Amino acid sequence: MKKIICSLLVLSTILVFVSCKKDQLAKSAEPEKLAISATKTQAIKIGESVTFSTNLSYMTIEWSAPGEANVSVGSDTRYASIVFSKAGTYTISAKSALETASQTVTVSNETIFPDPNKDVTPTYTLASLAGDEIKLSLSREDLNSITALSFDAETKNNYDCLNNFLVNSVINNSGNYDISFSNVSIPSSTLCTGGKTTAKSSFGINIRDAVVHSISVKLNGVTYTGSFVRGADGTVTVTWPYTSGVTISPLVLPK
Repeated sequence: MKKIICSLLVLSTILVFVSCKKDQLAKSAEPEKLAISATKTQAIKIGESVTFSTNLSYMTIEWSAPGEANVSVGSDTRYASIVFSKAGTYTISAKSALETASQTVTVSNETIFPDPNKDVTPTYTLASLAGDEIKLSLSREDLNSITALSFDAETKNNYDCLNNFLVNSVINNSGNYDISFSNVSIPSSTLCTGGKTTAKSSFGINIRDAVVHSISVKLNGVTYTGSFVRGADGTVTVTWPYTSGVTISPLVLPK
């Protein structure tokens, strides 16, 4: 009788252990939720650059912000640099192929731009893109049913400082994309890496099968429009009729 009781106790212990392990495995299998962090969320100054980042390294991220914010995204779409032009409360959104996260920030009336009556060197200046053209180089990366398209933007003209930056914003309107190039950020003399070069920036977007996505690009008051789609064989085809102003290449990306 004692042997039976001991055997039952051992079996019960094993079952409890297996159950706990299953619960732990189930929890560990849950995907990590998309989240945003920022170098600053309160008392941000007008003209101050704030870096936003996400916690997922394996997803292409699309950033969106109100029109008063200039969004710059590099080749690593987990990170976005945003400059605000007006005081107020803003919601910044980051969208992956599966979900969207947001972060609210507050911009004060204080500005980083110098008082014109004081001899102070600003952190950077903004150079006009007037008379310039933008070349968009397109590449792709596939993740299950999602194709992530990466756009590398580059100006035709050269600008001061080898560490300048092409300022752009990308807005996702339910799978249709509005892109704007506003100016070139030129670091101050104390931060500038001497020389002249083209200005560059990058951004990414996600697409699915058989959905035609429209794309518009605004440069110097002119809006260029086109579309792109991923066919049944996985080939991404871009419809873009322009050979100057804003160009895109290649127009066909095989799987």
